[in-house]
Amino acid sequence: MLAGEPAGLKISVCVEMLYRELPFVERLAAVARAGFPAFEFWRLAGKELDAIVAAQQKVGLTCAGFVGGEDGTLANPFTRDRYLASLERAVVAARRLGARTLIVTSGDRIPELSREAQYTSMVESLKTSREIVEPQEITLVLEPLNSLVDHRDIFLDRSADGFRIVDAVGSPYVKVLYDIYHMQVMEGNLIH
Repeated sequence: MLAGEPAGLKISVCVEMLYRELPFVERLAAVARAGFPAFEFWRLAGKELDAIVAAQQKVGLTCAGFVGGEDGTLANPFTRDRYLASLERAVVAARRLGARTLIVTSGDRIPELSREAQYTSMVESLKTSREIVEPQEITLVLEPLNSLVDHRDIFLDRSADGFRIVDAVGSPYVKVLYDIYHMQVMEGNLIH
């Protein structure tokens, strides 16, 4: 545990955001040199999993997690099969990396579907997702993103909606990732 780090809390460095001047796999060594115990990243697409695993093992880092279900979206019932297939691939990669968490997002709003239909799609997609992750003891964390600055068309942009969806799914393996940056942009007054 790092000095000043609360008991039970591990800091992980998002290597998509830091050490960008380095090739992706070399960022893991930079994280280790800085004294952090874990790394995370966004998407597997375009990355060489074998190289990530080798770099991770070489420097002894934990993989805190990455985005699972890159293809298709939770809010779109017409892409659910693609989403679930990509989630299964992400679970295989997570097992290789020792990651216990996969991040999922809603995807963009679908103008031709009602808000309630998209909400229902998310709940149904996550209920099916839990059947994939629970046996592997991997937790899905649903991340609401901001629609004011970074993700203008994102469907899920409020924490209350994220908690409502997770409650409807009803699984200890499906939780909310409360990203303080995104929720400060959307909701503000986080101290309250």
